[in-house]
Amino acid sequence: MAGSYRHVVDSNNDLIPNEKFPDMIENLGDAYETIEEMYHMIDILARGNKALIAEAYYKYLERVGGEHEMARRDGFWDKSTKTWDDVD
Repeated sequence: MAGSYRHVVDSNNDLIPNEKFPDMIENLGDAYETIEEMYHMIDILARGNKALIAEAYYKYLERVGGEHEMARRDGFWDKSTKTWDDVD
């Protein structure tokens, strides 16, 4: 696998700096493989519980100073918004 979790973490399993990312992930296909692997790892750790994944997202936003209140609003996780499934 050209793109994986191992490609975006250092020897301490910390996320590599943004500047090093292009050296490790050469193209969008590699980037997608990395994201896909991480998605499945998150899903496995949460045991498929999407509510736990949403809660982790809220805590991530709180940690980095993001708009965590916006993410808690009704409709934020609503599938009626346009997704890639809607793109031809």
